[in-house]
Amino acid sequence: MFARILAAIAIPFALMATPLAAQTGEAAAPLADARAMIAAESSAPPVPVPFSVIDYVRNYVTERGGEGSQSMIAVIPGSDLFAAMLIGPDWCGSGGCSMLVVRPEVESYALVGDISLVRDPVRVLDSQSNGLPDLSVYVGGGGIAEGYEALLAFDGQTYPANPTVDPARRIDNATGTDIFGLGTTTISLFD
Repeated sequence: MFARILAAIAIPFALMATPLAAQTGEAAAPLADARAMIAAESSAPPVPVPFSVIDYVRNYVTERGGEGSQSMIAVIPGSDLFAAMLIGPDWCGSGGCSMLVVRPEVESYALVGDISLVRDPVRVLDSQSNGLPDLSVYVGGGGIAEGYEALLAFDGQTYPANPTVDPARRIDNATGTDIFGLGTTTISLFD
């Protein structure tokens, strides 16, 4: 927020200074700086992902032999959940990649979703099931001729493992927020 206020102040001054800068040969850096601040603020994640979540995902991948993998990890808006899209040959195929949904516990995390065949966009919907937000993923590729959006509702223990079969179901015109949009960082799980 502070960056946006600062940018709002800096842009008019930068615009006024541009003709003078052009006459004196000085660069009009304030305008560029203000734009950079707005871009940085709008692409920053609203809540940082704790290192403990990254460690949880790294351990999950290691236990399954996926060294060399990367992951996009994001906070699921409006919840205490984290989503981790696993990226690499062990996790992706023509139908999409695997995504984990983890929930904090007293001293660790619990896996509440191990979902295959996930493609962007992945969204948190405005609805809930059994106390957790409904998710949607795009289904396509892997032999599916016409892609569609699938609803993944929490059943009290887990999210559906596969968006192409029951209990996941096709949905149209659901409203929600993109989980892996601007502000998501791709993390190399193994440096």
